[in-house]
Amino acid sequence: MQHFIQNLASWFDLFDPHRRFALQVPDRSSTCPTLQKAIFALAARHLSQLTDLDPLLANRYYQQCIEELIPRFEDPDAMLDEELLCATVILRLLEELDVSITGYDNERHLRGIQALGCAQAQHVAMSGGLREAAFWAGLHQEVFMAFATQRSATAILSSYCDVDRSLTPTDDRTWTCRILVHCAEILTFCFGQGPAQRQTQSGSDANQRVVEWQHHLDYAHGWHASRPRSCFPFFSSPPASGSAFPSAYYHLPVQLTGALYYHLCLILLALNNPMLESDFVGTCKTRIQIMRESAQALKILDQEVRLHVRALCGIAMCNSYLAPATTIASTALSICGEHFVADVDRHEQEALLDILVQNETKHGWPTSAAQQRLKRLWNWHTDA
Repeated sequence: MQHFIQNLASWFDLFDPHRRFALQVPDRSSTCPTLQKAIFALAARHLSQLTDLDPLLANRYYQQCIEELIPRFEDPDAMLDEELLCATVILRLLEELDVSITGYDNERHLRGIQALGCAQAQHVAMSGGLREAAFWAGLHQEVFMAFATQRSATAILSSYCDVDRSLTPTDDRTWTCRILVHCAEILTFCFGQGPAQRQTQSGSDANQRVVEWQHHLDYAHGWHASRPRSCFPFFSSPPASGSAFPSAYYHLPVQLTGALYYHLCLILLALNNPMLESDFVGTCKTRIQIMRESAQALKILDQEVRLHVRALCGIAMCNSYLAPATTIASTALSICGEHFVADVDRHEQEALLDILVQNETKHGWPTSAAQQRLKRLWNWHTDA
């Protein structure tokens, strides 16, 4: 329980300045065995990554929790239980840890969150209290995993977000919720259509996709330009001598979480720019023009992606107490590693790789497979 409070609750409190998962959930678990077992299962699994704790202990708590949890989904009254929602969100993080090890996501607990989201639709999003905190924690999990696996975000979660989407002044938390929901929409824009479908688009469809892409880009830039001063880092600077990353220190987790998702939005839009897709380019340019401009376009893409990955890594390094920041940065790096090959020296690659190492050794998030992939990608032949 102590490990959950001190090391894992922050995963769920990114959008909650009241820190309800750290302060209320442990107390609630004393009268809710299902919630308590979910906490113990996650904490035991995480400790088994950091220490020599037997991983079978986590399995035992997990099975006990599931045995109590599944029958409750058949009870209409239980479907409105916010403690049940909290337990399911906690188990989803355990599931994410398993995905990072196995590479396979069965999304069992994501589907549970979706079912509870439907049942509690009129109560969630901006309703206040623990239910709202659990909802936003669940939406963060869905958006993060959609980014990590490069798929569309599940619409059923974001469809219940009645957060004000304007760029008018508001509190820091609402400001951060806006960019999270926008990131979910960008994921759907990027991955909602398969490549086979896009290849059959007409010229007008391709042009419409460019219009949508520009809309998403404009909103992200507008969000960044309009954010309140409280969402700025209290100290920031370009990379210091010998450092690969800029510095950005934030006062509160909710503020830096907004910055993290802003950079994820721009990475996604850079990687999925429809003006670089063959079906659009082919309708607008000759083959000679494409060949002439492709090298320059790829160089610009590399520069854009590097800018935002470096920013994420800088935020993670400066705010290393917050495990999700390091995990988001290392996930972006593992996806974008190919953009750090040409014209990137070994010193910067080592600094980037160290983000993955720290994420595993300090925060217990397995990154060994990603580390080996980057070493191969960067042609580090001398390494095992």
